[in-house]
Amino acid sequence: MKRAFAHIGFSFALTLIVLNFLNVKWALAAAVAAGALFIASLLIGKTRRAVAVPLCLFSIMISALMFSADYYTNYAPQAQLANKNALADFYIVDMEKKTENGYSYTVKTNAIRINGAPQNIKLRLYTYTPLDADYYELLQGELKFTDYAEDAYNSYGAYADKVFLKATPADDIVSTGELVNNSLRYVLDFRFHLRSVFSAYIGGDEGALALAVLTGNKSDLGAEVYEGFKASGLAHLVAVSGLHLMVLSGTAYYFLRRLSVPVVPRCALSGVLVLFYIMLSGFAPSMIRAGIMMLVFLIGKASRQKSDSLNSLGLAAFLVCFFNPFAVTDAGAMLSYTAVLGILTLNKPLRRYFKADRIKNKVFAFAADGIILSLSVFLATLPVMMFFFGQASIIGLLISFLSIPLAQVVLITSFLFIPLYKVKLISAALVFVIRLFAGLLIKLATDAAGIAFSMIYLDYSYIALAVAFVFAIFGVGFIFRRRKAMRLCALLSSVTFCIICILGAFADMNKTHVRAIAGVNSTAYIVYDDNYAFVAGVNEFSQVYSAKHIINANRLSLLLVLDNCSSEKAQSLAESCSAVNYICTSDKNLPQKLGDCKNILSLSEFDVDLWQGVNVKYNESVVNVTVNGSEYTFDNNSFSQPVQYDYIITVESGGSGHYRRLNKWQD
Repeated sequence: MKRAFAHIGFSFALTLIVLNFLNVKWALAAAVAAGALFIASLLIGKTRRAVAVPLCLFSIMISALMFSADYYTNYAPQAQLANKNALADFYIVDMEKKTENGYSYTVKTNAIRINGAPQNIKLRLYTYTPLDADYYELLQGELKFTDYAEDAYNSYGAYADKVFLKATPADDIVSTGELVNNSLRYVLDFRFHLRSVFSAYIGGDEGALALAVLTGNKSDLGAEVYEGFKASGLAHLVAVSGLHLMVLSGTAYYFLRRLSVPVVPRCALSGVLVLFYIMLSGFAPSMIRAGIMMLVFLIGKASRQKSDSLNSLGLAAFLVCFFNPFAVTDAGAMLSYTAVLGILTLNKPLRRYFKADRIKNKVFAFAADGIILSLSVFLATLPVMMFFFGQASIIGLLISFLSIPLAQVVLITSFLFIPLYKVKLISAALVFVIRLFAGLLIKLATDAAGIAFSMIYLDYSYIALAVAFVFAIFGVGFIFRRRKAMRLCALLSSVTFCIICILGAFADMNKTHVRAIAGVNSTAYIVYDDNYAFVAGVNEFSQVYSAKHIINANRLSLLLVLDNCSSEKAQSLAESCSAVNYICTSDKNLPQKLGDCKNILSLSEFDVDLWQGVNVKYNESVVNVTVNGSEYTFDNNSFSQPVQYDYIITVESGGSGHYRRLNKWQD
């Protein structure tokens, strides 16, 4: 049977996508139902001879059983620790991340001293101060455990990394002085060494970007730069993935072939490079997935067998899902798979449609190839972006033919910099190239982030309508069962999805929006329409950047910044966006000047009509915002407690509001 692993892998993945929405009991029911249908398909001659039907049903049954087994053996025992305190021995297994109010560590426990507690589990540890400990140094302390999230989709990829709990110190953490004997410790030490080298030799945001592009470590990247990459749709360039692996291994394979290295040693050396780069990335799940695909391809090349790309993708999906049923809930995983799927299924039809092969000029041909490739990826990943983030970047599609070549140069030169950084002349040349191209990439991302309408925000009703059209179109394709029909359906479904999303985005114009912007320790709120904006409760940099992006991208006039806690972040927003009015509810640290801000006031209460249909009242620490007759109230608890998701309420002219949430993925 052709493409057996494609059937198996995609059946596994699609089943697990659905099951992660449901209770585990549904997984058991699905296993029983799929098993019964599998047996029935074997008894019916027509379906038995088709092979694909029983194979897919068997895959669904096994995936449901694997999901249930993983739930009861891994998740359920750890969930029992939630809201409990226990003395634990643990050690740091990954590089720390700086959060808004402290540090985040991925740790693994050596012992949890409570009856019936699972041992040797990974969790996220949050601290206010950095831990004074080396990687894999055994630490001891009392920890307070809590659930990481309500379910896998709300865990921001933590469940996919087998992290089901988070913890905070309930007492002082002390070192035992003992080092855990683990070979991965040397990998982590090497990655930390690279971080120091890039900081010392290249430095600045350029060095931090080069390190992020090479290893996925964004800890040194400036917050404003990283927010710019996210807002311009280029965040995938600083999250190691199949693109990075394909660039490095493909470059190495090309030069080895030019040097007339025989095919078997060529594939072996390229395979070693693949394994080394997976290690360099810290064994990131996205790299492991991409590595599986690349190794399958290289094995096929070495054995003179032509590998089928869809089959390789299915095999990678099967292997990852078999060992980790929660892998499909990671945004990075879904984006990686759908991007590759888009390249494999949409790129050729789009090239034929736009007659790209007829372009004779090499420069124009190169640009056309880049744009068509980006369009293929964008069309395939749009449903995933809308589901996980509630938004998608239009500007990222338009600038990707510039950003990807820049990132490729940064990636290759950064990789060469590792063994050559002590060779002065070569090192100086590489540093110059890295700084130049990394600087251009930063400039491109930050400038693109400020372009009007760079992002699409979409209501889930439009997403549901678009998905329904996609299924309907593919249903027609399956009726005809022709390869050309399926390719046409793939193209039509993607275009239809895009058209519905764009129409949905334009349908939100001429309406007023109330948006919550979640931070680590607080929530800010922005009210805006097509012309004006009002912001309250800004207290963290991420909130400043999100509000600034909404204001700049939509070219809004910021009429009022309400600062309820004398926050420097609120003052920064008022200054950078040239707010008309800045009102602080306290007279502490009232600034004398904030850029072009006209009115800087300290008021304990006020009542003002900001623009037509929008009124703001403040009294006794309570903000009442009336939008087209509908009232929204924010008190101290509303500002001081972080909401789990960003959300938007779109208010019609009659006052009715439509709520939608935006998942706030961190990476």
